[in-house]
Amino acid sequence: MEQQEQRTSVRLVVVDPDLEAQCDRVEEHLLVPLAESVGGAGGDHALFADGLVAFRRVRETLAEAVARGPKVWTPNGRWEHEGLRLVELPAGDTDLLYALLRELSGLLVAPPDLPDPRASSPPSAPPS
Repeated sequence: MEQQEQRTSVRLVVVDPDLEAQCDRVEEHLLVPLAESVGGAGGDHALFADGLVAFRRVRETLAEAVARGPKVWTPNGRWEHEGLRLVELPAGDTDLLYALLRELSGLLVAPPDLPDPRASSPPSAPPS
C-alpha cells in the first residue's frame, strides 16, 4: 500500500507581535463555539470542527517559526526580516481554512435564519 505524500506549500507569513493573543481570540470566540454548536450535525457543518483542527495545526506551525527566530532563506545569505517567517503549511489545511472563510463570509452576507428584508417589506403608505 502506497503512502500518500502530503502536499505542502511554502508561505511567507507576517508575524505580528500580538499573534498569539489574536489566535486565542479567534479560537475561543469564533471557532470553538462554532464547532461545538454543530457537534455531530455532520454534512457541511463538519467544516467548522475540521477548520478548528486545521487552525490549531497552522497556529502550532507559526508558533514554532516565531520561536526559532529569523533564518537564512536565500543562497546569497539573506535573512528573514524579524517580522516575517517562511513556513511550510500543509496545502490541505490552507484549503480547508479558505473554505471555512468562504462559508463564514456567506453566512455573514445572508444568514439562513433571517428573512430577506426586501422580500417582506410592507407597502409604503400613500402620501397624505
